[in-house]
Amino acid sequence: MVVDLDKGGRIPQLINTYAGPTKGWIQTDSPVDIQWQLEGGGVDIPSGAKPPVQSPDWLIISSWILYARETGSIVCDIWKVTQDEYLAGTIPSATNSICGSAKPQMSSAKSATSSTLTGWTTNIAQNDVLVLNIDSIAALFGFTLVLKCQRIVGQWSAPL
Repeated sequence: MVVDLDKGGRIPQLINTYAGPTKGWIQTDSPVDIQWQLEGGGVDIPSGAKPPVQSPDWLIISSWILYARETGSIVCDIWKVTQDEYLAGTIPSATNSICGSAKPQMSSAKSATSSTLTGWTTNIAQNDVLVLNIDSIAALFGFTLVLKCQRIVGQWSAPL
């Protein structure tokens, strides 16, 4: 019997993970969230690119969730480049969007979620650099965007 060990050399522990209303409950190896939490300090958060985050592992995005304290509207985009590209001076821009036609957004709401990732680039490599860009925003002093992901053990493949 061959066992595919996780990145730390341990036997992976499969757990039930909720992957959204379309996919339901699936078994995954250690779900990972990529999260941006922005606070405006009592004033509207400006649109535009926010500081980058780095992917901790090889991931497949399964859904996104937006949370806010107050009712408001927002449209977000996520841009991705490799770590090598970023270190060589390539700053992520709209040409590096991973969101396709289904950008994370909510309209006059406090939350929104979707596992319909039409046109998305859902594979994220370890150390990829991701930038959240706010295309438009209204009446939000703070919000959190969470990318729900599944960690991939070994080569790229469909989630377990």
